[in-house]
Amino acid sequence: MDAPFSLTAQEVTFRYAGQESLLEDVRLSVEPGALTMLIGPNGAGKSTLMKILAGLLQPAQGIVQLQSSLGERSQDLAGLSPLARARTVAYLPQEVLPPEGYTVQEVVLLGRFPHQRWWTLPGEQDRKIVGGALERMGVAQLRNRVFESLSGGEQQAVLLAGILAQQSSLLLLDEPGKGLDVHHLATFSQRLKRLAQAGRGILCITHDLNLASRFADVIYLLSDRRIRAQGRPEQVLTQALVAESYGSDVEVTRDAKSGLPVVLPDSQFQDPRELPR
Repeated sequence: MDAPFSLTAQEVTFRYAGQESLLEDVRLSVEPGALTMLIGPNGAGKSTLMKILAGLLQPAQGIVQLQSSLGERSQDLAGLSPLARARTVAYLPQEVLPPEGYTVQEVVLLGRFPHQRWWTLPGEQDRKIVGGALERMGVAQLRNRVFESLSGGEQQAVLLAGILAQQSSLLLLDEPGKGLDVHHLATFSQRLKRLAQAGRGILCITHDLNLASRFADVIYLLSDRRIRAQGRPEQVLTQALVAESYGSDVEVTRDAKSGLPVVLPDSQFQDPRELPR
């Protein structure tokens, strides 16, 4: 991994041609050493924002910049080639379908593409990096298994190993824990936390507000096209902010042991479809 980078969105507005803005004046920063989580209701534009940060979509207004910790001049992400961008920013979308029949090791080797010439085969150094990524994610014993034969939790660990093999200092993950049970979700989140503590900057979209409360260093709340709040979990996951963004049928309390916010359905909530007519 090269010197740590930060990634900053400044006054980003995005719209598809002929449509209203999906995002307006968004300001967000992904800093090395921090696990940052992006939350917000369905349709808020979280995945769209993630694609902009990954350089896959271009904003109508505003800019996304990379800044090296070495104090070098900021770079406009849009000015980098796809390979140069991939060496610094790794993106894991919600749905990933590796080629059918690939083994775990072959899937993770795909993460080495930014560092290879198109005409060369993976070398000894590539395989060493892949082996280290598999070890770090606890799936080295699966290296010869076919990817689609794995459980959901194992597949997620392998996909993240592929991102690690890319050796990018910034990781953008769109709902990486989707579909995992509580044990695998906690394990996966702990791994992300350790990666951030080791110096990477990680931005992770999640719909699990209690997961964000437990593991995030910084939370951004995206709602109604804008960033409504940012800060530590206790600053963002308040009754007022959560109710405003998600609806009044939620209740925010505090965990007795950790003091962190806990978000639950309001005990008085009743689905309007089930009310007597």
